Amino acid sequence: DSDDEVAEAGGGGGDGPVLQTQKVTHHGAVNRVRCMPQAPAVVASWGDTGVVQVWDLAPQLQQLMALTADANTGGASAAGSGGGKAGDPQRV
Repeated sequence: DSDDEVAEAGGGGGDGPVLQTQKVTHHGAVNRVRCMPQAPAVVASWGDTGVVQVWDLAPQLQQLMALTADANTGGASAAGSGGGKAGDPQRV
């Protein structure tokens, strides 16, 4: 019972999964997202505005890989672990 109370209170041993995220500013709701198998960092999004936007998310993916490496090794990588933005996605 005490373990359940600790988990509900947000505490605990940190044995659960860690979710790393990078945000992309998208105007309106996103209806669909597709990526290119040949270039997985190139992503197209279709929004409720009816506009399809194509993004190069390479900086965000590199930041996620660096954060994941940091989490797996328990230290800071050369890419940094400051939690800052990796830069704005580039529309292509």
